[in-house]
Amino acid sequence: MNTSKLGLWWPEFETGYQDVEDYIVFRMTDAEIPLRHVRTKGICVQAGGHVGLFPRQLSKHFSFVHTFEPGAEMFEALSHNTEKYANIIRYNYALGPSSSLVPLEHRRSGRSKVNVDGDKNHSVRQGTLDSLCLPRCDLIYLDVEGYELEVLKGAAETIRMFRPVITLEVLKGREHDTTNFMTALKYERVDRVHSDWTFKYAH
Repeated sequence: MNTSKLGLWWPEFETGYQDVEDYIVFRMTDAEIPLRHVRTKGICVQAGGHVGLFPRQLSKHFSFVHTFEPGAEMFEALSHNTEKYANIIRYNYALGPSSSLVPLEHRRSGRSKVNVDGDKNHSVRQGTLDSLCLPRCDLIYLDVEGYELEVLKGAAETIRMFRPVITLEVLKGREHDTTNFMTALKYERVDRVHSDWTFKYAH
């Protein structure tokens, strides 16, 4: 592991980690945008956890943050960087539409992603958000490199029960599919910053 100027742990493969860290710190206020629309702040579900900066930011506002990071080395860094945050609950697997093994495509700068057509020799465990059986859910915050809608398919019951605010990274070319998917859930977009779209249940 490498240690940054802020004292954060980074995996050895992240050779440009200092630039990545500076960029994430610059973007940290993006995590505040969905809070404009969250009425109660009990439980937040956040994925991907990366090295823990976004979970740490969200933990300032929520009683509990459940964060997910499937990569082993990245999860080790996340665990170390959040170990003093008692309200952050960490999971070393991917969220998705089912409980299974899925190929993880390893990339630098926090861009690793589930690729169902990828190399099955580099598979990780996947589980559904619904399987957590959360007692409440106030915000779902996803940055999983194009796998966001698959995660929401595995969160159907949680969404039905609690109608959380939902923030998704929407990659170029996914705008139409995302809008249609969220409209079918009776959600409407209420905010946007960069590629992060925030949706709220339309009563």
